[in-house]
Parts: sequence; structure tokens; C-alpha cells
Amino acid sequence: MPDFDAAHLRAALRKLPEKEKDALLLRSVRRDAEWRATLAYELLPDVTRDTVYETIAERIHALLTGVSGYQLARFLTKAIKKATAEINYARRITGERQLEIDLHAYLLRELFDNFSGQLDSHYTLFYKAVGKLTLKHIKLIQKYLHEDLWLDYDDDVRDWLRQLRARPHRAHELGQPLPEGLTA
Repeated sequence: MPDFDAAHLRAALRKLPEKEKDALLLRSVRRDAEWRATLAYELLPDVTRDTVYETIAERIHALLTGVSGYQLARFLTKAIKKATAEINYARRITGERQLEIDLHAYLLRELFDNFSGQLDSHYTLFYKAVGKLTLKHIKLIQKYLHEDLWLDYDDDVRDWLRQLRARPHRAHELGQPLPEGLTA
């Protein structure tokens, strides 16, 4: 498919009669679920930031509680990737970095509260995935939130970093030193 200039496309859309624009919009909504979710967030009063948060948090919870088996740490690592995809989906729909940060915090809270024992598993990729997710969470907070809001997350972040540091034989796997916290 050839690459179209956005200016030409906008001009062509402006020339279309209203009826054809409506049909085109409805067709695009029918074909693309993410576009449909974005429009629902933008246009429907009952689809709010809180409802998006609750929906994605439920999906993350289902992903993590649906994991079991002999190689739990391995399956949890795969669930982290899927949960991260859900978080990215929510950010694309809403365009809100604060929501992305809150969902990362939810995911990390679930992991550390329910699966911290797996950080000692012989499957080292779980430790690495959790550590990298924690570092990404820190970077997102520092990049997108005002410093006054960092305190809301600092206690949790310090606790997660403490739990990661409690496994000194694994710390080298992250490829970078762990900070003390957000405000260190």
C-alpha cells in the first residue's frame, strides 16, 4: 500500500459529504477494536479513566491468577509480558501516562505481594523481568510526573527495590545498579 500524505488525506476527508464521512467512520470502528475503544473513551460518558483502570486491572489479575504449574516462574514471566501489553493498550486508548504508571504499580504490587518467592527460582528470567519492570516504573515516574507526586509511589518503590536487593546473587542480571528509591 502506498504511503499517503496526511494533508492530502485530510483534504479529501473534508470534501466528503457528511453521510459518507459517517459511513467511513462506522466502517473503521467496526474493523478496529482499539480504535473503537479509543472512541468509546473519548465519546461515552460511562467510559472513564477509572473504568479503563478497573478493566485492565481485572485482566492483569486474571493473567496472574491463571498461572500455575511446575515452572511457575517461567509462566509468570510470560504473564508479565501479556500484562505489559495490556497496560500499553490502556495508554494508547487514553493517552494518559498517569494511568500507565498506576497500572504498572498495580502489576508490581501483585507480583511482589503474591509471587516474591519466585524471585529465588532457578528460572532467572523472572527476577530479570520483575527488576526491569521496576526500573521502567521508576523511569516513567521520574519522566512524566511532577516531583511532588513521586512521594505517592516512593514507599512502594523502596520496598520493591529492597526485595530485589535481598537477592544479591541476582542483582548483576539487571545490568545496572538498583537505585535506593525515587528520591535518592
